[in-house]
Amino acid sequence: MSKWVWRLAGGVTFALGAIFVFVPLLPTTGFWIIAAICFLKSDPVFAEWIYQRPRIGPEIRAFVERGVMSKRGKAAALTGMAIGGAIMSALLWRRPLILGGGLALLALGAVFVMTRPVEHSGNGDSI
Repeated sequence: MSKWVWRLAGGVTFALGAIFVFVPLLPTTGFWIIAAICFLKSDPVFAEWIYQRPRIGPEIRAFVERGVMSKRGKAAALTGMAIGGAIMSALLWRRPLILGGGLALLALGAVFVMTRPVEHSGNGDSI
């Protein structure tokens, strides 16, 4: 794909992530990971800008560059998925096929998160 398509995809996914900062239980970090990957292919300056965000940038960099997550990041992701699953169950209990599909997707996401290696800093503590 050309650089402008990667840049557009990065901009759209970053914007969605920014919107989801204000909407509980939606995956801001996931969208910003995708945005960083797109920007790496189009304009690394934008990816570096994401990496410089104080609270979330280092974890996004660790995931994009090394495929690792912190224990805190894993716990946050799994907690969000559990809460989302509970809300989904409460809202969709009369639609078992839709509920089953949604819970199956959450379960796949949970397996993915649980199987990511844990990032360790030089002193043995996770970041």
